[in-house]
Amino acid sequence: MSISFLYAGERVHIGVDKSGKFPLPKIRKKLIAGRGVSYMHPYTAKEFVEHAKIKNADPVLTLSDGSKLRVYLSADPTAAVIESISVIENHDQVHNIRAKILRNSKKTPKSGRNKKTGSDSKDGLSYSFFDLDINDIDDFDID
Repeated sequence: MSISFLYAGERVHIGVDKSGKFPLPKIRKKLIAGRGVSYMHPYTAKEFVEHAKIKNADPVLTLSDGSKLRVYLSADPTAAVIESISVIENHDQVHNIRAKILRNSKKTPKSGRNKKTGSDSKDGLSYSFFDLDINDIDDFDID
């Protein structure tokens, strides 16, 4: 997916980065040699189309199949198109879930093994579904 908008009379396309966000230049308040320093700040799709400068520049979504969806009806930023907002929210949700999965997979699991007894639990007992001699979860009756 990419988002395009009008800038200086021409349509500019901004593609999605590997984290599912859309980069937009932002000026840092710190001055170096009397000038503000700009850098690319990543925005979610929703933040991007609601950005003050983008909102009034007729943003249009270009989907992976090539179809285009206007974000605001007749380029009026007070009238959002529901289908476009739905696509934006789905995009952000998918990438948030993907980011959480990646964060969790990068964490190394701490070993819960008790060094004294060699078992996995703190009380020295090892609990496992397979230790219960139950062939199927349906055989286990919880009352």
